Amino acid sequence: MIPINKHSGYFHSFDGTRIYYETRGQGKPLVFVYGIACLMNHWHPQLTYFSQHYQTIICDFRGHHFSDIPEDKKNLSLDALAQDLICLCEHLNVSNAVFLGHSFGNEVMLQSYFKKPELFAAACFVSGFFNSPFANIIPPSQTKEVFNYVKKLYNVAPSLVTMAWKFGVTNPLSVFLGGLTGGFNIEKTARKDIEIYAQGVANIDVRVFVTLFEELMTHDSRDDLARFLPPALVIAGERDALTPVSTQHSIHNSFPNSEFYSLPEGSHCIQLDFPNEVNARIEEFLKKISYT
Repeated sequence: MIPINKHSGYFHSFDGTRIYYETRGQGKPLVFVYGIACLMNHWHPQLTYFSQHYQTIICDFRGHHFSDIPEDKKNLSLDALAQDLICLCEHLNVSNAVFLGHSFGNEVMLQSYFKKPELFAAACFVSGFFNSPFANIIPPSQTKEVFNYVKKLYNVAPSLVTMAWKFGVTNPLSVFLGGLTGGFNIEKTARKDIEIYAQGVANIDVRVFVTLFEELMTHDSRDDLARFLPPALVIAGERDALTPVSTQHSIHNSFPNSEFYSLPEGSHCIQLDFPNEVNARIEEFLKKISYT
């Protein structure tokens, strides 16, 4: 495999918030977008593979990891994340690209498309959702009740909630439960990737997660999917309880121009479970796309 140089840097987004990004390789651009409270490692098999023949681009969401939390908390929103993606492309002089999103990152991509559709040559949607995915596991009323309780508790005792948050997401039991609910396939996903994910989530500011999670629960763009016109590839894991294969079929059927691919043993993080299979399917899709 050819050694690939990585370039990292920062740019100032529309409101001055400093956003961290990384690029690898050369060629036609592929822009990767991870999910809420996730991290770049979620895409590492794809970044390694596709950087051999493409320019791969990825950034940290505002409030995540190396990117700053916005001074104006009103700009900690889905709309702001979508604008950051556009600003990233403008900073790198990218005028047309294929975008690849995972989980909540799919919604960020979709909102970016509505703001600047000419940026999108095509998109790959992995384990997507466009309304609250937790309705598949917990009744919405209970989810809201638990969330409001945590929110009130944080306002009273932020240090206690932060400590509980860090312990909870790194607890081995939480990792096991995540596997049971289809968050990842514990038999296929490397333990190192699971540990990196847990540590990454633990380091997210609780306020950032709470703010974005609240929007995630209430936002619904299912009726907007038909407005996404570029070629799309929808990838599903059939063991994903969070965003089940039925949801992925619904997304696929809503897009005017899309292809569908699923793996029986795939989880919510199917790109980590079966990187070779996912990479091959994405590559097949990319060969059909014409863009500059």
